[in-house]
Amino acid sequence: MPGVWSLEGSGSLPLSDVSAKVEAVPGGLMPQVKRVLTLPALGDGSIYARARVEPRLVTLQLQSQRRGVKDGALRSALLPYCRPEAGLIAIQYVGLNGTLQLSMYYLDGLDDLAPRFIAPDPRWVGALSAGSALPGTAMSIGTAATEPTITIVASSAVTVTQIALENAGFTDLAFRLNLSLSLAAGQSAVFIIAARTATRYTGGASLLSVIQPGSDFANFLIYPGANVLTITKTGTLTATLQYNERYWSWEDIDQ
Repeated sequence: MPGVWSLEGSGSLPLSDVSAKVEAVPGGLMPQVKRVLTLPALGDGSIYARARVEPRLVTLQLQSQRRGVKDGALRSALLPYCRPEAGLIAIQYVGLNGTLQLSMYYLDGLDDLAPRFIAPDPRWVGALSAGSALPGTAMSIGTAATEPTITIVASSAVTVTQIALENAGFTDLAFRLNLSLSLAAGQSAVFIIAARTATRYTGGASLLSVIQPGSDFANFLIYPGANVLTITKTGTLTATLQYNERYWSWEDIDQ
């Protein structure tokens, strides 16, 4: 297998350091997609298709690289990452063009040096993007959609009524955050889409009440390619958007 593999948790375990060679990573490429077909109440004979990406099962097929290295010693090195109390860990892949991590929980398979894990979020997480100014264009180089963090800092008294996002490559992908946000000079607001409820003023007060009906709060996503961002406001402010690039497969970082 190309690249450098490691397990990340309370510590870091480069697999080459324990003479473990990654033979294969079944489940590490495209995750399973569940197709949901329903017959709507209106439109006889029509079918509405919906796709949902399932949590991914990943297996690390390992082999001792060095003669004389016993399987028991390798299992012992892996044990801190392959037991129930390990909690959420990550497998890390360092490829030609960057580093990816996949967060997961151990399931079974350590006995056979083929530990199997489940990743609730099937996307591989890459580098943090440089901040994109609003209004402006955020260019995502990943292969999967990702949740951004939006930071607004007021230079004067401001009112923000909407933040909008459209992906140039997908004409049906348009999202809106309808807001009733007022900030005094020096105040800031942070919208963390991945956390859903983690929105706050400087000082920690919740901002959920400023998100108005009709907002795509849970679905305000950056998609691969060019994402055009606009902001409707009065007053002077600085607004930036950041996100971690996300990928469907560890191979994507090598392309």
